[in-house]
Amino acid sequence: MSKLLTLLALLFATPLLFASVQDHDRRGSPFDGLRWKDGRPEVQVGDDWYRPVAIHGTKVEAILEHCGKRWPGQTEKRFGEDLVEAMVGMGVEVPKEVDLELVRLSDGKSVTLEGVEMSLAKRNAIRNASRGGSRPRRPSPPATLSREQARADVAEFRERLEDQFAYLHTRDVDVAGDLERLAQELGEEVATADLCDRMHRILMRCGDGHARVQSEHLERPDAYPPVLLVEAEGGVVALRPDRSGFLDAKRPFVVKIDGRKLAEWVDDLSPWIAAGSPQLVRERALRAMREIVSWRQRLGLPAAETVTYELAARPTARSGKNLEVELGGRRPTYGSWPRGETRRLEGDLGYLRLARMDDDLIPDLRRAMAGFEDTRGLVVDVRGNGGGSRGLLIALAGYLTGEDEGAWVGNVAAYRLSDRFREDHLRARFMVRPEEMPAKSAGREAIDALARTFRPEWDPGQGFSPWHYLVLGPTGEDGEYFYDKPVVVLSDAGCFSATDIFLGALKGRPRVTLMGAASGGGSARSQGFRLAHSGIEVRCASMASFRTDGRLYDGRGVEVDQEVEPAAGDLLEGGGDLVLERAVEHLKGGRSR
Repeated sequence: MSKLLTLLALLFATPLLFASVQDHDRRGSPFDGLRWKDGRPEVQVGDDWYRPVAIHGTKVEAILEHCGKRWPGQTEKRFGEDLVEAMVGMGVEVPKEVDLELVRLSDGKSVTLEGVEMSLAKRNAIRNASRGGSRPRRPSPPATLSREQARADVAEFRERLEDQFAYLHTRDVDVAGDLERLAQELGEEVATADLCDRMHRILMRCGDGHARVQSEHLERPDAYPPVLLVEAEGGVVALRPDRSGFLDAKRPFVVKIDGRKLAEWVDDLSPWIAAGSPQLVRERALRAMREIVSWRQRLGLPAAETVTYELAARPTARSGKNLEVELGGRRPTYGSWPRGETRRLEGDLGYLRLARMDDDLIPDLRRAMAGFEDTRGLVVDVRGNGGGSRGLLIALAGYLTGEDEGAWVGNVAAYRLSDRFREDHLRARFMVRPEEMPAKSAGREAIDALARTFRPEWDPGQGFSPWHYLVLGPTGEDGEYFYDKPVVVLSDAGCFSATDIFLGALKGRPRVTLMGAASGGGSARSQGFRLAHSGIEVRCASMASFRTDGRLYDGRGVEVDQEVEPAAGDLLEGGGDLVLERAVEHLKGGRSR
C-alpha cells in the first residue's frame, strides 16, 4: 500500500460516506410521504395518497427495477432516499420540478400533477419516517409578507451571506447596498415570490454557479415548447425532445425566437443566471428557454400559445424561415449526452464514459482500466457531466501517475470561518491542511512545493480558513497500474462542479490532452439556509476554490488544449460523434503532451 493511500485512509476513515454527500439537487423527492404495500410504493402528495405510475415520463416500475439491480436488497430504501440518483443513473435528467403520473387510492382516478417540487426536506422526512422518527410537516410558507417581515428576511439574508458566502466579495458587487435599497423599496405588503426573485438576481451578480434563491411561490409555467436548444458548429440547433431529428430537417440552426436574436434572449435572461463564464451563461440560458412562457411574462413580452422559430440551413445565416410551434404540457428534458457506454474502440483504444461523478462508479472504473491495460491510448469522456463527488478523480489519478512523478495537487481552497461550519468542513472534498500530512510524505512535499509559488488571483484574506489542498497520486488499490499511454479527456460547457475539478486537476499532466470545449466553471462546497418569515431557501458557496495556477474555477471554467465543436448531427440519436473521432485520430497519431 502506498504512503499516500495510507495517509488518506487515516484522514478519511470512511471516504465513501464523505464523498457521497451531494448537493440539494441529488437528494430530493417529490413525495410528502411514502409507504409500501406488497412491495409496491404508495406515495403522499399534499393530503392525498396515490399509486405512482411515472415520474417525469419515467415509469416507476423501471425505476424500481434499476434500484434493485444497482442496490440489491435496498430497493425500498433507495427509492425513498436516493430517487434522483437512481434516475440520473438511468440517463434521465431530473429537473427541480417534475410531473407525476398517479392513481389516486381513494377513488382509483388517474391524475397528472405538473411541476411538483423536488425537495430535500421531503426526502429527509421520508428517511426519518423509515427510521422510526417523526417530524411534523413544515407548514407552507406565506405567499405574502408584511413590510416588517420582509425587511427582517432581507436583514437575515445579508447576515447569513456575510457569515457563510465565500464569493461575497470576489467581484465589484455592492450586495449590502443592493439589499439596503431593496429593503427601502418594499411596500406595506410584499409578495414572497417577488422578494425571492429580487434576492436571486442580487445573488447571481456574485458569479457563484451553485447559488440560487427559490420559493415554492415562484410561478411555474404550465406549458413548454417541445424543443431542445444545443450549441453545434458555431451556432444553435433546435432538436425534437426525443432527439429523433431536428425541428426542421433542412434548417437545423436557430436564427431568432419570436423575432428576437438568440443573443438578445441570452442578455435578457442573464440577470437570473450566475454571472459566471460566458459558456456557462449561454448554456443555462438556452436550457432556460424551455420556460419561455415565464420569461415572456417577466420581460413584458406578449403571451402566446405558440413559439416562432426562425430557422436556417447554416449557423452563420442572418435570416431563415419561420416555423410556428405549439406549446405542450410536458417539459422537455436534455438527459445525459452523449449516451455512449464504456467500451473498447477499434484500433486498440479504450473509451471510459463518465456521465456523472458518482463514487458508486469507482468499481466500474477499475474494471474498465483493468481491461484497458494493453490499449494504445485512452479516451475519458466527461461531456455533460454536471458533477457530484471526487472519488472518480482520485481513482483515475492513481493510474495516471508514473513512479518518478509522485503525488501532485489538483485543487486549492479555503472556506468561510463560520460558527455553522466544523473544522473538517472540506473533508467531503478530500481537502487537507499541510499539517495533516507527515512532513516527509509525498503528499506533503507536493503541497509544500506548490505553496511556495501559489498566488491566487483573489486573496480571500481574513475570515477564511487556512489553505486546503487536494492531493492526488497512486492509491495502492489492488490492480492499480501506471497507464503510460496518451490520454484524451473530452469536455464541454455542461461539465460543472466536481467535473471542473476533474478537468483542472488533469490539465497539463504528462500524456493528457483536453479536447472539446471549455467547462462551465464552478466549485463551491454549496450549503443552504432558509429565511425565517418567507421560507425562502438559499444556497451559496462556502468555499473559495482555485486551480493550482491561482485562477478561480467560478467565472472561468477549464479551457481545453484542442477545441473541437460537435457537428449538428452528433446531437441526434444514431448520429455521429465528431469530437470522439478527433480524439481517436489524435491517439492513433501517437501524439501526447
